[in-house]
Amino acid sequence: MPEKVEITRTQIIVVGEIKGLTAGQYPKWVWTDKEGKEYKVKAKNKDYFTDIIKPGEAVELGYSTFKGNEYVYNATPVADKLPVVKPTHLEPSGALSVKREMTKDDWAERDRITRESIQRQTALKAATDIACAVITQGKEMSPAKTIDTAKLFEAYLGRSV
Repeated sequence: MPEKVEITRTQIIVVGEIKGLTAGQYPKWVWTDKEGKEYKVKAKNKDYFTDIIKPGEAVELGYSTFKGNEYVYNATPVADKLPVVKPTHLEPSGALSVKREMTKDDWAERDRITRESIQRQTALKAATDIACAVITQGKEMSPAKTIDTAKLFEAYLGRSV
């Protein structure tokens, strides 16, 4: 009667690339995970693994030891067992981040930034209107003077009244 094999540890990976068989006296069937780490099984066991190990698939590898060496004993597809994680926010860099609930301080900061933005827009609009009125009267007004006027309006709008 064959001896029962003990699984010493398991690991879930996402298969990256199937590299195929190695050459030599004891050929191995090799594949990688998404990070590029290689995994190998004896070539004679390849047929068992080819139905399970496919690029992009999540698998759980079961490890055992023989004569002090750890080896991949079995593999089980786990894609249907993994929780589905939906991205809540995608950064411009493409990185995924999880949105957290905004605190009272977060809302206060957001309001402050919005208020400052509106003040700058209002100040620039007022300075532009003054520049247009001055130019329509046939006088000259430099862009630097318009910006200085906008800064004065912004300072006035920013004061707590």
